[in-house]
Amino acid sequence: MTQSTNGQTTDAAVGRPQRLARRRSRILRNIVLLGLLGVVYALVVVWHRDTAHRNTALDAAEAYRGTVQAALDASGWLPLVLPKTGPGGRTLPAKGFAYLPVDDIRVLRAFDGPVVLGFSPRVANTMQTSGRAVLICDQRQCRVEWLTNTEFVERITEQKKRLETRQRRLLERGPAFP
Repeated sequence: MTQSTNGQTTDAAVGRPQRLARRRSRILRNIVLLGLLGVVYALVVVWHRDTAHRNTALDAAEAYRGTVQAALDASGWLPLVLPKTGPGGRTLPAKGFAYLPVDDIRVLRAFDGPVVLGFSPRVANTMQTSGRAVLICDQRQCRVEWLTNTEFVERITEQKKRLETRQRRLLERGPAFP
């Protein structure tokens, strides 16, 4: 504090601690605001990344759906193996999409109702639910769905039970001769 010649303190010296306190609070407020904006930005980036991973898996499954649907429309039967080329001769990725084994497809051809034909690798998301893009055929129409991991396991387990039940019935019935 500075004193004037008559012994009184000046207003500039008294206002200085208040200005420093306001400056400190403004700096602290800006640091907190910047931190919050950084967290919000990080959350948006992670959400966008999860959406992109999900959409990539769905797009790949959609390419396979078109191929399987074209084969089904042409022959009337589900293809036993996943075609290597899509509509228009476009080559499909060789890895990353699982198609059911030939024996399962043969049995599933006789089923009514939806059947899972193929699925993408598991997409592990951080903020959105993890899952898989799944190729489903129902009443000669193929579609692609997103199933969470729990839904996928339930659907595959139910389908395996249906396959086992059909196999058991065929074994009990025995061979059919013409």
